[in-house]
Amino acid sequence: MDNSGKQKKRNIQKNIIVAAILLAAAVILLLIILGVTRKPDSNKKAITELFTEKEEIVIDCLGDSITFGLYKDVFAPNFQSKPTYPESLEESINRALKDAGFLSSVFVVNDGISGDVLTKDTYQRVTCSPDIVVLLSSGNNFHFNVPYKGALEANIKAFKESGTVIYLANYPLYPDSRFYEDFSDANDYIKKSAQKTSVPLIDIDDYFSKLVNRGDYEIDELFSQDLVHLTPLGYQVLGEKVSDFIFNDIAR
Repeated sequence: MDNSGKQKKRNIQKNIIVAAILLAAAVILLLIILGVTRKPDSNKKAITELFTEKEEIVIDCLGDSITFGLYKDVFAPNFQSKPTYPESLEESINRALKDAGFLSSVFVVNDGISGDVLTKDTYQRVTCSPDIVVLLSSGNNFHFNVPYKGALEANIKAFKESGTVIYLANYPLYPDSRFYEDFSDANDYIKKSAQKTSVPLIDIDDYFSKLVNRGDYEIDELFSQDLVHLTPLGYQVLGEKVSDFIFNDIAR
């Protein structure tokens, strides 16, 4: 074979290798888009050990009025939803555990306070000894212009040092709400803090957007009339999402 033939053969081999690499990358990207793969988060090992070794697990939901379950409409200006998202979380995760054959059961504590702002000492107001904490906070800091710098990081550090498994969650956003910018800024802060501290983020806003875009729900079915808080259905959906996220850390 002359030199031109050898070069042609090498070029063909090179093109085959490049095509194979591009195909593999495309397959991985497609799996990510379809949600088939999920990058393992930093809590997987701790959660698996927790649900293997303990029969009764305590989850503390710590936050503001979204955690409390505030529901507003013309008939109920200050009403606590039934269910709240912590109640929905407890029901959903216990059902999933039972269906999967786990012996563990979960008790969820609602430590949400309407109007609460995040401080470096927010962790001190938990009313139980939690194994897991879901922290959804800082929206009121941005809305009322209350300092927040370093607050999430301080709480995350405190929970980690006590051996508590922690998840961060963000706010579902109604695009036309007059509070959109404030809570969008809070979500950016929560996301950056999650990345900085390697704490898993339960992206509630992205999940709600997907549900609406797919046509599973109308957006007004999920948000109450103030366009900030949720309806009972919205809180139920939020709790189920948190349940699924935590359960996936056990079951994978």
